[in-house]
Amino acid sequence: MLDTILLNLFSSMVKSLKSLGIKMVAIGVGRDTSNATIIATNLKYLGFERTLGVSRLNDIPKKVLTVLGNN
Repeated sequence: MLDTILLNLFSSMVKSLKSLGIKMVAIGVGRDTSNATIIATNLKYLGFERTLGVSRLNDIPKKVLTVLGNN
């Protein structure tokens, strides 16, 4: 029940920021590729403009630049 409340609160907060014209990017780190993909999908569902899911922290620097550089 608490998870649902927090999820709704977070989703509402993201929508409020988007209504102000703020574009948001989210990064999720999973324990493996499959888990990272699920996390990225969930972040997209929450309303983030762009999402990135990785299973290796070393992958983030190059991919972050790619995600942030695409308009």
